[in-house]
Amino acid sequence: ESNPDILYEIANIQVKKGQLAEARESLGRALAADPGHARSRYLLAGVLAATGDRARAVREYERVTKDDPQNQEAYLHLATLYAEQKQPVKAEEVLTALVEKNPDSHLGFYYRGRIRATQRKFEPALADFDKAVSIAPSFDAALLDSGAVLEILGRSAEAEERYRRALQLSPNNLFLHERLGRLLVREKKIDQAVGQYEELKKFSPSSTDVRSKLGLLYLERDQYDAAINEFTFVLKEEPGNHQVRFFLGTAYEEKGAAAEAMECIGG
Repeated sequence: ESNPDILYEIANIQVKKGQLAEARESLGRALAADPGHARSRYLLAGVLAATGDRARAVREYERVTKDDPQNQEAYLHLATLYAEQKQPVKAEEVLTALVEKNPDSHLGFYYRGRIRATQRKFEPALADFDKAVSIAPSFDAALLDSGAVLEILGRSAEAEERYRRALQLSPNNLFLHERLGRLLVREKKIDQAVGQYEELKKFSPSSTDVRSKLGLLYLERDQYDAAINEFTFVLKEEPGNHQVRFFLGTAYEEKGAAAEAMECIGG
């Protein structure tokens, strides 16, 4: 068989079956018959990347971006390979080419923002994240990353606003709740931080990390019984956690329960 369209379909089936060596051979035959068969070259690049031949995968993706410049996924995969090879400048160049050709590519702007952030180009990264959100308003990952950059820039109020917008879109995102909670703690907004960690507790009631942080927040608010409840739970799960045992003793001491406080110190 020498028809590149048929060979491409055969390779596609082989890939789905996990027969990557056979797919690579089929795609090689398709490209020998028609070097400009962009679909075959794109699939071949993916097979090469999956089988560890990253250098050749890069070359094939580069060819796809020239033969089929509207294939946005090829740019994204190529940029990813460059980033994995510790070549952020090349990755940024690829993504810049993508957004210039496809100005509505929210993923192009988002991933360029991430690449720029790794190079500590925080203001351009923030502009990219904001552009991604303007194109795709429900893109919570871009809101999360823009919040992280704003924290680095010391713009905590704006970071909080981004996290809250992201949580409106993804209210069950535990990482977002944790990120906002940590920010609120740093900003000494204890009451709001308690609310975030109480939400986290609903999602992860057995998380000793969440429960210990919530206990510390209760302790900060002089809610000693609530703090004792959280620290006691943690110690049941982690009896060797001496730091939490100290916190529990502190809560008892602040409550005026000297005997219980001494028992914690002795335990």
